Amino acid sequence: MPKTRLQKEEMLDRTIDRVERSQSIVFVNIAGVKVDQIEQVRDSLFTQGLQLQVAKNNLARIAFGRLQVELPSELLDQPLGMIYSYSDPVAGAKLSQPFVKEFEAFEIVGGLVNGQFVSAKQVESLALLPSREQLLGQLVGTLAAPITGLLNVLEGNLSAFVRVLAQIQEQKAV
Repeated sequence: MPKTRLQKEEMLDRTIDRVERSQSIVFVNIAGVKVDQIEQVRDSLFTQGLQLQVAKNNLARIAFGRLQVELPSELLDQPLGMIYSYSDPVAGAKLSQPFVKEFEAFEIVGGLVNGQFVSAKQVESLALLPSREQLLGQLVGTLAAPITGLLNVLEGNLSAFVRVLAQIQEQKAV
């Protein structure tokens, strides 16, 4: 049964809301991907806090047009899935990689990061970045390294001083 104009406007509003709330979007070509495979991807991504939407091209064209987001025209000429990442900009790129390997027809065709279109290669590069937690851990380690080094130097001097005192005490006791 065809959708009413009201239903189409609600779908458009939901799509615009998702695009506005997301920190990044990964566009995937889903031509040839079976419905049960798409559901598997959708469920897996949902458990990780991401959302997969299979949108009609005209709906996506209108939504991105209203948001004044420039996309390559050929992008919206294929069956398209959009993976929304709301909290971590690289999560969509990272979590879509296993499905690209698992399903032959599932292909990344680009992405949107901070309102700017990025190519499929750039999305794959984002997937190689460490997670936010790993980067924060590396930052803490880098910031703590000079303090730890200073502590080791001071501890070394103190322990050497204690050993010298112990040897002096032994010599005076003899």
